[in-house]
Amino acid sequence: MVAAAAVAMPLQALGGLFQLGSSLRNNKKQARYLTRQRAAVSKAAMDDSIHQFGLLNKMEAQNTEQAAQVLQNVLRQGAQARGDTQVSAGSSGVSGNSLQALEGDLARQTLSRIMAEQSNLQGSRDQLKEQGRQVAARNTNRINEVMAQRVPKVDVFGQLFKIGTDMFSSYLSTTSVGEGGKRTFDQL
Repeated sequence: MVAAAAVAMPLQALGGLFQLGSSLRNNKKQARYLTRQRAAVSKAAMDDSIHQFGLLNKMEAQNTEQAAQVLQNVLRQGAQARGDTQVSAGSSGVSGNSLQALEGDLARQTLSRIMAEQSNLQGSRDQLKEQGRQVAARNTNRINEVMAQRVPKVDVFGQLFKIGTDMFSSYLSTTSVGEGGKRTFDQL
């Protein structure tokens, strides 16, 4: 039995060292995986941001073009209404303050429609800007979330200490104090 105890302790130490090496190897694999994951998420977030901002810019350009067309129509309609008013006033013999009041009213209506369209355009731009902020925040959060992940560190000292204490416990359980205070392996 003495030989079995003498063989068991080194095997126990080898098992503990193997477990430590395996933990270190797994830790290294996790770190490489996390590095690849961080790069993939960062690239995906950047690609998504570029795509989303491209769409938002396209929408803003379309809204601006549409507003410009509406403004041109408003101005054209205002000019046409003014012309029609002048023709109508001339054929009926109306002139002076009455005609100026009517033209002023038409100008105010045209200006009011222009201001409303500009306000709509600004509201649309503000909304698109807010959507851009949300895209940036969402993708920043995606990147920050993956960057915050950590690979747990292997406690090398703790595992070596455990191997040593386990070996010492095995040694103490398989030996006894003999003559002269020396430890000898027990005979079972």
